Amino acid sequence: MGILLIIIPLILWIKFRNKESADRLHYAGLLVALISSNIDYVGHYLGKWRYDYEVVPFVSNYVPVSLFILPVIVMFLLQIKPRTHPFIKALIYAIISLIALPILKWIGVYVPIQWNYMYSFVIQFFVYLIAHFISKRRKFKDLT
Repeated sequence: MGILLIIIPLILWIKFRNKESADRLHYAGLLVALISSNIDYVGHYLGKWRYDYEVVPFVSNYVPVSLFILPVIVMFLLQIKPRTHPFIKALIYAIISLIALPILKWIGVYVPIQWNYMYSFVIQFFVYLIAHFISKRRKFKDLT
């Protein structure tokens, strides 16, 4: 199951990504992966939730969700209708989390312990806004 959660988003991204904007989208996706994996680490450590499957031994079980699924969803939202207001897309992304988390719980992948799905809704809303902000940056200082 964990391997499929890695392979499917990667295949979809490789097939449907906007190649002209790939660098900018990957930059935003990397930020989402870093934020999500850190939030997952802290939440798991504090006993707020856990993931009940193993991808590979000695690797955290939240890797597929944090490092593949969430960044790919954000990158697709960033590239589809890029002129749509970021609050609307952040709302869509947060709603996706409200839909996905109960499904992940139902199939036995995700187990919320002391967590309300609305907390994830708020967090995902702001994660998308941060990714959107990063994806729109045009000014980078030259390396000297």
